[in-house]
Amino acid sequence: MDVLVGVEHETGARWQDLRLDESLPDSRSLASRLPVWDGVRILSCGVGGGSLPDLRDIAEVSGGLALAGHGPVVVDCGRSYEMCGLMDGVALCRVVVCELTVPGISRAKRLLSHIRSRPLCLVGVRPHMARSGRVAVDMNDAARYLEVEDDVAVAGPMPSSRRLCENMLSGLGFSAVDRSVRAVVRSVASFIHEIHECGGEGA
Repeated sequence: MDVLVGVEHETGARWQDLRLDESLPDSRSLASRLPVWDGVRILSCGVGGGSLPDLRDIAEVSGGLALAGHGPVVVDCGRSYEMCGLMDGVALCRVVVCELTVPGISRAKRLLSHIRSRPLCLVGVRPHMARSGRVAVDMNDAARYLEVEDDVAVAGPMPSSRRLCENMLSGLGFSAVDRSVRAVVRSVASFIHEIHECGGEGA
């Protein structure tokens, strides 16, 4: 994640710096030691390697950071479906990003089966390799296949941004929100902002 957002050279704590086998860190102290990207704190594995901690430790540390009062924190939780269930008691809201392809919505269906908490927002993203609309699954068809309930917010489809893909692949990180995806990003940001305004603290 460090490379993804371009903070690999920034100083600060990473997962491998935490001694979770001894005790959980003080959340306020940890938040103040994390690298910052565009005003947002990042807790990742870093580029030096090392494995992620136990999933329950990740959930507890994430929950503590959510309540630390330092604003939003982006946490690298790996790719475990089990983590979604562990975060049910921590997350104030959920945003699930789904690639609008047959494999993409299949993965999303499995992911959603582990999420019980609400509010939830589903974001559909067109595949970046598709040269035509024939490859992508229609947003409405995807929502029906995923059996999206009435209390789930749906945003998209978000078009593929060639410039954003090139920046990520070349290690430049996110320079700005591309105009082509700005409307969907603004919709998701408004969803999160409204939940935080109504619900108070949370991840």
